[in-house]
Amino acid sequence: MLGFSPQNLKYDGSYHELKVKVGNLRNVTLQVRRGYWAPKHEVDAAEEAKDEIREAVFSRDEIADIPVDVQTDLFRLNDEKTELTVTEHLDAGALRFRKSEDRNNDTVTVVTGLFDANGNYVSGIQRVVELRLRDRTMASLQSSGITLKETFNVAPGRYVLRLVVRDFEGKTMAARNIGVVTQ
Repeated sequence: MLGFSPQNLKYDGSYHELKVKVGNLRNVTLQVRRGYWAPKHEVDAAEEAKDEIREAVFSRDEIADIPVDVQTDLFRLNDEKTELTVTEHLDAGALRFRKSEDRNNDTVTVVTGLFDANGNYVSGIQRVVELRLRDRTMASLQSSGITLKETFNVAPGRYVLRLVVRDFEGKTMAARNIGVVTQ
């Protein structure tokens, strides 16, 4: 596999041709792109984070940069609906804060997605946690962690719960898959 990353990329939206030459190889199949479109503008950090989160939610890969515990509780509302409560506990000691004056700043995005047994997206909740902490509060949070709770009302069946956490300052992530069966 051969990759290409252009140096001195111009953000002009123009098309750039690529050529791949391979010599003295027989019985080889090549699959190549003939070119690429340059982006029209530089991707900012917020847009990049949003894209990473979206990709992680719809992936099945697990990522363990940030330790996270997930617990689920089920409460049957009636024959057709069950309340699924998801409790997420993040290890705040793994987060990277940016010091600004007397505050320690970070933004943590937590997405809890629910997929049916066939992998189809059912529902999701996104929370953005803005942290602007003084030193004492940060020390307390790093030892206790961050706990969030989300609730879904679901029909009986099998589901996969997908939890994605992204630390904006540290550019680290966590992604977990949890199987859930409701009756």
